[in-house]
Amino acid sequence: MNITQFSLRHVQIPLRVAFSQASNTTQQSHSLVLECSSAEGVKGYGECCPRLYVTGEDHESVSRDVHQLARMASGRTFEDLDAIRQWVCGELPGKLGPSTICALEQALLDAWGKEKGVNVFELLGNGHKQKLEYSLVLPLLPPPALTALLRRFHFLHPREIKLKVDQQLSTSLENIRRIRRFYPWPVNIRIDANCSWTFAQAQAFIPALLEAGVHSFEQIFPAGMEECMGLITDEFGAQAHIMADESLISYRHARYLIENRLCNRFNLKISKLGGVFNSLRIYKLAVANGVGCQLGAHYGESSLLTAAGMLFSAMAPNVHVHEGGLGSLLLTHDLCPQAWTLANDCTMHLPQSQGYGMGVAVEEKLLENCSTLLARLNLPLPTLPAC
Repeated sequence: MNITQFSLRHVQIPLRVAFSQASNTTQQSHSLVLECSSAEGVKGYGECCPRLYVTGEDHESVSRDVHQLARMASGRTFEDLDAIRQWVCGELPGKLGPSTICALEQALLDAWGKEKGVNVFELLGNGHKQKLEYSLVLPLLPPPALTALLRRFHFLHPREIKLKVDQQLSTSLENIRRIRRFYPWPVNIRIDANCSWTFAQAQAFIPALLEAGVHSFEQIFPAGMEECMGLITDEFGAQAHIMADESLISYRHARYLIENRLCNRFNLKISKLGGVFNSLRIYKLAVANGVGCQLGAHYGESSLLTAAGMLFSAMAPNVHVHEGGLGSLLLTHDLCPQAWTLANDCTMHLPQSQGYGMGVAVEEKLLENCSTLLARLNLPLPTLPAC
């Protein structure tokens, strides 16, 4: 397979529910979709969610990367999946941002599968799981608004919930009580502080939250305070999961966190880690060193990144929690007519035999209507050797 064109679009889709966390608030999605066209006329699509506060990327930096990518991809042939894997894991990290690599990987897998007439899930999925169970992720809200949100989505029956929190412990505890009262079955609650706590607050908050039945604490400090995270892991790690998110954006970061025992849980987000194959490398490193993993998601992901997350989970049997899959529950519309959205029991079946490539049927008109074209770059075909 040879690539002849890259197109990059900035996608913004209104959210049905404003999403708030300690670091920001938004009422629309912010993602980028990379379209690659092959010499055979096949199109593949990939998505990423660059975040300045996570990897230092935004749509402008990804656009610059795509211009560089066009030069790097010129004349390159992808005969098989290993050629894609070796490029995105071997040559590109350090030269391009992880978000760019993530979107590229999906687009190449999608186009390659379509051109070969195969479903990527059937080739790469190891048959470990047929169905994934997802966690709800609840935004940062005052207690009355949280109760209203739970009522709005009363038809969902989660067993796992991640609650966004800030520095207001009393509000967090009240929201936890409201969640437990709302559901008549046991729900495992994790909290995500999104870098908002101080060390003194962590020492004070964690015992109170442990008493409230919370045993998972995600990215409580800003990136750069990993030594403090290590001290908290030493103090509370036997009772709780101390999870790295913004502190984990590459394989090098993963090794550093593991070697220095700075946390005991990883949040693996496909976009921030450079795609499925690079996320899988970190997952294998974590499992080999006794560090548990969850599949994370950026708010506002479309079915494209949902599919990438599901592909990762099909290849990673020991992921403890899955996030994402909110599809049309959160977005007013998706990029495909039938959004990949979790069922009422918060599960989704792995999408084997749902078309070729990655199986996501992007509708070009929908994509055009909710996006701005940032770049369209033509690549020359490889030159055949003279006879």
